Amino acid sequence: SNRKIVAIVGPDASFAVDAAGPILTKAKVAFVSGSATRVSLTGGQYPTFFRVAPNDDVQGPTDANFMIKTLKAKKVVLVDNQTDYSIGLNTSVEKVLQAAGVTVTHLSTQTTQTDFSAAIATIASDVNVVFLPLEVPANAQLFADQMTVQGKHAILFGADSVFSPTDFHPEGAYASSFAPDIHDLPADAALVKAYKAKYGDFATPFGPVVYAAADVVLRAVKTACSQGTPTRAKVLAAVRKTRIPNSILGGTLRFTSHGEPVNARFYVFKVANGKYKLIP
Repeated sequence: SNRKIVAIVGPDASFAVDAAGPILTKAKVAFVSGSATRVSLTGGQYPTFFRVAPNDDVQGPTDANFMIKTLKAKKVVLVDNQTDYSIGLNTSVEKVLQAAGVTVTHLSTQTTQTDFSAAIATIASDVNVVFLPLEVPANAQLFADQMTVQGKHAILFGADSVFSPTDFHPEGAYASSFAPDIHDLPADAALVKAYKAKYGDFATPFGPVVYAAADVVLRAVKTACSQGTPTRAKVLAAVRKTRIPNSILGGTLRFTSHGEPVNARFYVFKVANGKYKLIP
């Protein structure tokens, strides 16, 4: 209802986009998320929605193909916590795994669950990989710790939701991310240095993607201001035409007609000595 608000950075999660989407669509205001990855969000029901991160139809095949080609997995357990995020991502992963002849089984937990011992007890000794698309990284670490207690040695693979070196760090585990580690991007060296000098270091990819989303919005507002009073319609039109040659995430950031980032991809990291190392 506040007409002075001409664009929104966020929401951060898919369920939050679904909650706010009808309101923001009715208001005809552009909203740009850094990390909402559910595929259906860009299906047309929210025509003013954009995201700078790739969707789960990119993450699922990326993670599944890594399990197949690099980890040589033959048996994989997919864990969900009964959320749309975990179930949807597992569905995407399962399609690719089954097409390659990989045996897939499922374990279902609850969002508030911290004792996974009963579920872990059902994991067969010949399982190669356990996939963890849990929303809380600390819970994924608890799952890993409880696997160790039971002598289970399958490789753990965390989805982007558990990407947190401080909270999820089982040695030898893997985690995927919708963004690169900008510490490793030469073009971002000055920005990283300036941020660390003022605020200290950062360990997760969520800051850079929100920065990228805010960058889109602010550039669009600047363009609208050059045309007079910055209205929602002018800002939305400018967001649609976004083209940032040197995005903080690397490469050029621009959107498809559905609000998806062009040529965005997921990245896979390995946990080594408590740190995340990018797999080329």
